Amino acid sequence: MRMWILTMVLMALVSAAMAAPPKAIHLEAEDAQLVGTSIATSRPGYSGTGYVTGFQHDGDKIVFHIPDAQAGIYNVNIRYSSPSGQKGYDLVVNGATFSGMFAQNGDVFATQRAGKVELQNGPNTLEIRKGWGYYDIDAVDLVPAPPAPRLKPVPTTPVDPQATAPARALLASLVRLYGQKTLSGQYDQSDADYVREVTGKTPAILGGDFMDYSPSRLANGSDPKGETEHMIQAAKAGEIVTMSWHWNAPTDLKNTQAQPWWRGFYTDATTFDVQKALADPQSEDYRLLLRDMDAIAAQLQKFADAGVPVLWRPLHEAEGGWFWWGAKGPEPFKALWRLMYDRFTN
Repeated sequence: MRMWILTMVLMALVSAAMAAPPKAIHLEAEDAQLVGTSIATSRPGYSGTGYVTGFQHDGDKIVFHIPDAQAGIYNVNIRYSSPSGQKGYDLVVNGATFSGMFAQNGDVFATQRAGKVELQNGPNTLEIRKGWGYYDIDAVDLVPAPPAPRLKPVPTTPVDPQATAPARALLASLVRLYGQKTLSGQYDQSDADYVREVTGKTPAILGGDFMDYSPSRLANGSDPKGETEHMIQAAKAGEIVTMSWHWNAPTDLKNTQAQPWWRGFYTDATTFDVQKALADPQSEDYRLLLRDMDAIAAQLQKFADAGVPVLWRPLHEAEGGWFWWGAKGPEPFKALWRLMYDRFTN
């Protein structure tokens, strides 16, 4: 009886150990393998015995060798300092590369989430490669991620009651795939061609851009090169089409050597004030906003006439402020979005 009880206890302990969740992993940068980088102690607030600096040249990096990890999904938290503006970096885990951005945080150390990674049982490697460089790394924490929440049902009814039958069919197809599969895509025809050449398969989604249909670009000699017609043909060949619009400002392009007209969708390349334009519906700038929207609506109408639904992505990345449509903050942006929605659906 005693032997039976002891056996059961041991089995329970083994089962509990096997079921134990992964443990957090703390990595001090100064303990990593240094490639073109060095340990420093001049900036206060670091953990451990120092931090790593010197991410200045291509190939500079730190490499952590994790000898005995438990398999699982981990959140990556990087403790860093980036006093000279936001800086891009590359995170490489077991050969898989991810890119991220450090926010400017002054002459102190702060922690930033770098997303989720998967570790395998046993040895793993984690690298932080230069990217843009000119930042410092203090430490990295790998924290087991909680189970993903159950996906909520997605409605199959479009928000626009005027949605066409092809648009409704595309929505229904995406809903069926939700949570089950991931569609691959490329936002450039040459990249899509490369994928097809290497893999023999065509990406499910192809992205295009209405950029060169912007009236202020056309006035300076841009050539859309039949982008709309090309994308319609791609859709008829079986690809899902998504379109964005790098909207050259309607007017007030700086058009200098440093900021030429073709950079006119960037905030620093135009003096066009979207907030001012929206505040006065009788102004010329407001009229030009509508003119530009109508020019793109004419292209979208070609898709509709061809029975091709479009995953439409206008006014993208507005929260960053680097495009003029987001440069004045959320309220003008929301007003512009509402104006565009009304213009395109009425």
